[in-house]
Amino acid sequence: MARRAQPNGDITEDGATAATSRPLSASQRSTALPQPFQSTRESWTHYEERLEIHFELNGISDDRQKVLHLLAAVGSEVYAKVANMCAPVKPRDKPFDEVRAKLKAYFSSKRILLYERRAFYLRSQKEGESLAEYDNALRALADSCDFGVMLDDMLRDRFVLGLRSQEAITRIATEPIDAQHPLTYQRAIDIATSLEVANPPKQFNTIAQIDRRPSTRQAPGGRGKQ
Repeated sequence: MARRAQPNGDITEDGATAATSRPLSASQRSTALPQPFQSTRESWTHYEERLEIHFELNGISDDRQKVLHLLAAVGSEVYAKVANMCAPVKPRDKPFDEVRAKLKAYFSSKRILLYERRAFYLRSQKEGESLAEYDNALRALADSCDFGVMLDDMLRDRFVLGLRSQEAITRIATEPIDAQHPLTYQRAIDIATSLEVANPPKQFNTIAQIDRRPSTRQAPGGRGKQ
């Protein structure tokens, strides 16, 4: 039997009536289940936050309903993992906090901080990648690096050092700064963006730019290329 999310947020099976069916206010109307969790695209912490938003939007506070919504949302691969962790008891029969804790421990243990930071430090702006896309990529990588209060500085430094435009790097590096006007990450983005807008793509000099003009150097015993 297929399980469905009812208008009041309860999960039921086809042909069954939600035991707690009741009229809902506009703020409690059902929304779709969150997309399945993908560890390569987001952290478990962010997925939990999305679940909490889903619970709040649907007025879900019952422990069992939270478990059912969680299990229905996470996807088949994650469900298989949590089923193995809970065996011989079915995950749906476990308390919500226990199921959530098992998943959090599993996905957190797979992280090795040094590797997470290495990926961040090695990330540079790719050819054809906009500054906004580059910024989003760095923020996503930094999310699992535990930089704490140093987050803005780390993002700023990696952003600047990884820029393809040498002109932008020089401009940001020589920007006047003082206590009232520190070089924040956002300020670095603004400077780079202003240069990108002012220079058409073909004129925006990059570090990786290669002169591909035909050589006119005369080869020994022959004529140079025309």
